[in-house]
Amino acid sequence: MAGLSLVVGLAVARAINRHSRHSAQLKWPNDVLAGHRKLAGVLVEVQGDMHGAAFAVVGIGLNVRLNEAQRESIDQAVIDLAEMGVTIGRNQLLADCLQELHTALAVFREHGFAAFRADWMALDAYAGKEVSLLLPNTQGMHGVAAGVDDTGAILLRDQRDALTAYSGGEISLRLGPRR
Repeated sequence: MAGLSLVVGLAVARAINRHSRHSAQLKWPNDVLAGHRKLAGVLVEVQGDMHGAAFAVVGIGLNVRLNEAQRESIDQAVIDLAEMGVTIGRNQLLADCLQELHTALAVFREHGFAAFRADWMALDAYAGKEVSLLLPNTQGMHGVAAGVDDTGAILLRDQRDALTAYSGGEISLRLGPRR
């Protein structure tokens, strides 16, 4: 199931990009952005046996039209479909998202995330930017975002030009070095 949230985000971004004059981009591991503002988020919960049958429940939250009070209650920069100029109806956009998901999940089931790596990296909002990774042990790693590997792990280039892959559900990615 490694990389599933990235594939879901890519499918949502593809559907949105059919209808928007602003390009939706991706933030590792589970956000869809426009202009570095959050447009959508993906949550994947996996249940089952690590070496046997498993299933995933996928949730997608998409900002359609936020009022001022909603925007002020959110602790990060946000954007909605209305602000992006998306005028297609919600039902049609949902149908487009489901079509993209259906196609992508069939490929994912057969080939894993590696089949999507290049497409995901083409929409990577943080590529080549200085970032900080906040790890579960409260340790911070700093470097330059260098895309993702074939499993969907984020690649971080350090000061010595070495690449290190990081993956896990409790890692937070932020722009700029954390001071």
